[in-house]
Amino acid sequence: MAATLPTGLTREQRTVLTRLRKLSECEDIISIEKCKKIGIEVIPLGLQGRPNPTDSPFFGNFFEPLTEKFMEENPINTIGLEKRLKNYPRMLTFREYDAEAAAAATEAAAVGARSGVFVRNEWETHVCLEGISHIFYNHIFSLPRKTTFGDYGPIIVVCNWDWIEDDSPLNVVMGLGRGFTEDVGRIKMLLEVTGMVLPHVIMVMQYITPDVVGNDTLRRYELAYLLNAMKLRLENGYFGKAQPQPVLMVSFTAPQHGRILQAYIHNHTRIVVSCSQLYSFEKNETAPFELFARWFLARPVGMEAKEPKVGD
Repeated sequence: MAATLPTGLTREQRTVLTRLRKLSECEDIISIEKCKKIGIEVIPLGLQGRPNPTDSPFFGNFFEPLTEKFMEENPINTIGLEKRLKNYPRMLTFREYDAEAAAAATEAAAVGARSGVFVRNEWETHVCLEGISHIFYNHIFSLPRKTTFGDYGPIIVVCNWDWIEDDSPLNVVMGLGRGFTEDVGRIKMLLEVTGMVLPHVIMVMQYITPDVVGNDTLRRYELAYLLNAMKLRLENGYFGKAQPQPVLMVSFTAPQHGRILQAYIHNHTRIVVSCSQLYSFEKNETAPFELFARWFLARPVGMEAKEPKVGD
């Protein structure tokens, strides 16, 4: 018999907790149809191109990506970058994915394990994706630019985001509870709005396990971390509970791919997740770091900022 929910919850809290409990009983890879059956509506998210400006903020969008023009107005500081690269030549480049080498290394590690010999696999999923996460971090926090403020700094300094505070309830977002484990993926970045008081949250998730998903499937931990951020916001009570509690995630998954998901509560009782297609981060030349950075640092829209509490 399924455990009953605590009493005194709002409709939004019941909506989120019910889906989290259903996810705790699912396999890691979930079809869009299965998502629908457990009460999560998945819709496409196009990263390139945008709706008619008169429709902004458009239905279901609480994150407005930075434009190419915005990036041009905050151009890379080439002199500063050259200096950085002298000290850190791999700042913006990663080991490109080699499927044959990865398969051979995986087989060698398996043979060693059967023989009782440890063979280090340099192509394990977490090794491959750690490099991608690190380069993405550098694009956000280290790549020097000439900003519209007239000074130099990374793109994050002209955006509305900062790391969550040490005492933020969101710090326990990794704690999903019963039915989940922390050995599948990690939250690598977790940021909230700065300069305004809004409930929007952005995060980067990096998978550890080698399971491969397609554009027609999701991973339950992607959904679970999105929902857990909503749950913590609702429990905290700082923001009105009859709000969509929007969350955006950059998800890096095997073998070296990434996608972006947005989630929000619609009309108190529905969970809607917009999900992009998978993009390859296997080759330096084509890895879409700037595209993902423009979405990750998107302007929080669709809601009015609230006044901070006294003492904040």
